[in-house]
Amino acid sequence: MRLSCLGSTNTLLCQIGALREGFAALGHEHTPNYADANTAFVFVGNSPYDSYLPITRAKKVIFNVLDCPTWVPDWPAIRDSFRANLPQASRVTCISKTVQHDLRNLCGVKAEVIYYPMKPVRFTGGKRYPQFKAAMVGRLCDPGKRAALGIQALIRAGYNETEVAMVGPEYPGWGSNLGVVSDEALTDLFNSVDYVLMTSRHEGIGLPAIEAACCGAIPIVLPDLSTYNEFWAESPLGLQYQQLTSSDDIAKLLISLNGDAAWKAAAKRDILAYAETRFRPLSDRIEVAKRILSVYQNL
Repeated sequence: MRLSCLGSTNTLLCQIGALREGFAALGHEHTPNYADANTAFVFVGNSPYDSYLPITRAKKVIFNVLDCPTWVPDWPAIRDSFRANLPQASRVTCISKTVQHDLRNLCGVKAEVIYYPMKPVRFTGGKRYPQFKAAMVGRLCDPGKRAALGIQALIRAGYNETEVAMVGPEYPGWGSNLGVVSDEALTDLFNSVDYVLMTSRHEGIGLPAIEAACCGAIPIVLPDLSTYNEFWAESPLGLQYQQLTSSDDIAKLLISLNGDAAWKAAAKRDILAYAETRFRPLSDRIEVAKRILSVYQNL
């Protein structure tokens, strides 16, 4: 079957490449020509959706939503756009139950959860970057990521800049700036560090913490994270995460883990086992592609 899997304004952000690989593994062909008569359906990974509205009456079109960014100044305009445009698709999907809840309650839009593919990271047990003990990953200058909270915790726990890797398109001004790295380098980094801090308040899913767990690093997340109850409350460190309300609390947890080698080793093993059973099935690119195809087949 021929389909269009489109990334809208940011193909990299939307993991569209991973989705295309998932569809290809299932024997389906992607075409950028979404208006072609032979294109069975169109999957649009993220807003804006305006340019695809002309085909929504003639084709089966799925609009996918990554998040409802209520924390940004132009949220009212985004909300109005969602309310106007999303119902024109054949179906709306989203990447977590958290986003599903937000769409229903903030926009009056019903969506089906498909989750989303993570990067092809994996546990190797290697330590290619032994100089790094911790990492932070993502758009770290976005206020919603609260990178300063994580940085302050790392400083209070005794880490210096040379021991902490900062990965992503935005550098928060502290730590070793690696910029955007390859998937293989990210795998090596996550296998090398003890901790990956994701101190965000708002996430549609929170892939850096999930990817870190799949490599055996210990994610550090806070209980006011939007997706905390969905993904982390029942994790091996869930009880410890519940206590994290400040940078001092995070620092105390890091110091405690570092002071108890047996606990830290067990936490890494347990987190990895949790990730393999909880996150791998959710975020495998082929499984996500299957969920999207199921939505299409039920249209």
